[in-house]
Amino acid sequence: MGRYRGRGARETYGENSTTVPHAYASMAFISAVHWWQEWQMRVLVLGSLFVYLSLYFADTVRKSPSLGKLRFLVWLAYVGGDALAIYSLATLFNRQRQRTACGSRGSSDLEVIWAPVLLIHLGGQPTMTAYSLEDNELWKRHAMTLVSQVSVALYVFCNWWSGERQLLNAAVLLFVVGIVKFSYKPWALKRASFTSMLASSAVSLARDKRRESLIGMLWRLFTTYFVDLNPYFLDSIPPVIRVGRKRKTTRHTAQAPGEIKVEQMEGEILEDGQEAQEIDVQGEVTTLGGFVALARRCYKETRNRTSFTEGLVFAPVSLLYKMFVDLSDPYTNRLKELKFFLGFRASDSYKMIQQCLFNTFVIVYTRRRVTLTLLGAFLQASLPFLTLTSVVIFLKSHKGGYDVNDVWVTYILFGVTALHEFLPFVPHFHATWHEVVFQVSLLSFCCRQEKPTKLMRLAAIGMQKENVNKHWYVKQKPEARRITELVRQHVKDGWQSYIKGPISYRRFNNLRGQWALERHKKEQQLTRGSSNGGVDWSVLESSLRMPFDESVLIWHVATDLCYYKTLDQDQEAPQNTGDYLGETTQDTVYLARVISEYMAYLLFIRSEMLLPGARAGLFNLVSDDITAMLSNDKAARRQRRRGLEATARRVVRLMWSPDPDEIFEVSDLVLQMKNITDQLENLGNERWKVVLGVWVEMLCFSAARCSGYLHARSLGDGGEFLSYIWLLWSAMGMETLADKISKPEPPGEDEVKQEEQEEQGNN
Repeated sequence: MGRYRGRGARETYGENSTTVPHAYASMAFISAVHWWQEWQMRVLVLGSLFVYLSLYFADTVRKSPSLGKLRFLVWLAYVGGDALAIYSLATLFNRQRQRTACGSRGSSDLEVIWAPVLLIHLGGQPTMTAYSLEDNELWKRHAMTLVSQVSVALYVFCNWWSGERQLLNAAVLLFVVGIVKFSYKPWALKRASFTSMLASSAVSLARDKRRESLIGMLWRLFTTYFVDLNPYFLDSIPPVIRVGRKRKTTRHTAQAPGEIKVEQMEGEILEDGQEAQEIDVQGEVTTLGGFVALARRCYKETRNRTSFTEGLVFAPVSLLYKMFVDLSDPYTNRLKELKFFLGFRASDSYKMIQQCLFNTFVIVYTRRRVTLTLLGAFLQASLPFLTLTSVVIFLKSHKGGYDVNDVWVTYILFGVTALHEFLPFVPHFHATWHEVVFQVSLLSFCCRQEKPTKLMRLAAIGMQKENVNKHWYVKQKPEARRITELVRQHVKDGWQSYIKGPISYRRFNNLRGQWALERHKKEQQLTRGSSNGGVDWSVLESSLRMPFDESVLIWHVATDLCYYKTLDQDQEAPQNTGDYLGETTQDTVYLARVISEYMAYLLFIRSEMLLPGARAGLFNLVSDDITAMLSNDKAARRQRRRGLEATARRVVRLMWSPDPDEIFEVSDLVLQMKNITDQLENLGNERWKVVLGVWVEMLCFSAARCSGYLHARSLGDGGEFLSYIWLLWSAMGMETLADKISKPEPPGEDEVKQEEQEEQGNN
């Protein structure tokens, strides 16, 4: 009997051992559900506040190349912030409706006052109105969201608010702030859209400014964003850039093509004792010949100013920002811009371009075009004080009868919102655009020097291998300033030595390495006579006549092969001192490789910016050939994988191996790379001057053919160094894609004859 009772007890305990945990689990689940029902609205509004504040600091992540891998989180916060705020408003609506039906109102009525705060969150941050360029074109969608969500918030508040009068006043002030800040978003997106920027740009102002009355001009001046006042600023630029002390003035008038009157003033004494001449343009420059003639005078006669002044910090934006909407200027305006730009030293002109990129980013992706209008400036100054007033009213109001947790959440929402509104008034460091040049090496890509992390491998398994490679193997070097100075010197040399008239001007704009080869070919002929020194210049020249994407890839790999073959020569040289090339040549090699790897980066990742129709697949094609060649290397099969330098030496050994067993079938592009490397080797150390010159011309060729839309879109992803070259190229009088399309002016017979006569006269 005892045994039986004991067994029954054990059976009963066994049943409890299975039912009790289930009971605890169900009770815990029910408790969690009740907690969520009570705290749901508080968690949602605090989460919306957190996302809203994080977007304020995400602007730094967005513009920093070193934090590029975090941009996905910024995008997630940008998209998810609106979704979270909209969901919070919908939840607030449903909760109040359910409580009204159940008759359980009272302690939770304070939740209704959170509705205007959610409208503020839906307005977004002034530093990140648009995440991508396409967001600006979706302003109508955001306008519909504005109407719908404001209607929901007002409906919730008007139907379920039963609080005291002071809280009502605080809520009304917050509604004013919320509706205005939410209205900012579609307004700013519309003003920053390409259609709006073109409609309000210098074209319309230039058309109307002469027939506007004084009152109309002042009204436009005070109600239009200052960058859109470009024609007024252009007319305010001094027609003559004066430096030093004037001694005597003589004038004569020269008639150039395009009905241009040029007043030439001589005898200007400079600080260094040299004499300079000044030119003044009166009338319209209507032909390319007239523009080239006056531009050449500008380069010969204009001297640099002493320094870059902060008073002219907005000048590059006023002069160059319209390029981002692919707007081509008349020759007269381009000449004024050229004269203005040439008045500064190379370092100061670089600062101006850097400032232009930063300000253009602010124009396109933030609320600058709204806040820097008369109405926008007034609202920007008054809204923080309205928010602060609502906080003070809430502090003085009677809060008895409300849930303590709701009161504390309201304190947090109101206090943080008011503090955030005053942040723009706090002095902060004025950021400039970064100086990073992105780098991709095909040989590094082949050897897989750096292994991806486990996360990257998982992403590669999910059919994202190419995207992983594009993000993982991109390096950065802060050499934007030095390369920009190289391009500036290249253009100045072109104006002084190459461009003689409109024909040579067009030819210079189409160079992509030919002038570098031509100059060094002439130098070699002068030093060596008729002997070419074993260099077959036709091989080098033919590589520049190939499709541009193929030329870039061929010269990129050839540059690396020359470099690693040079390292071999350095090690094999007698009395090796570690400085086989010399300090000057080493710097040339370094800059040539930086530009080479940047052009490879453009081909592989930004092929649409390299050139319209560029084929990014060529990068994979050649890398597959080289990888297959390395995998068939019998001598290295038993060796462990080593770094980039070891892999590059293997490629050099396999390509130039006399052993027939180590000859592999490769594509024509790889054979072209070998041939180019052979010809460059015959130039000795002079080859690096040739390589650097070719890369500078290729860089300019690519920048001149990239549309302003693509440059503006790249600013949203951190920007591209190619935009530096593009702005510099235009500022120094060269043609961009917009100029080529809008002014396809063929050379006339008179221009051809005039240029031939000028050449004969100079000779």
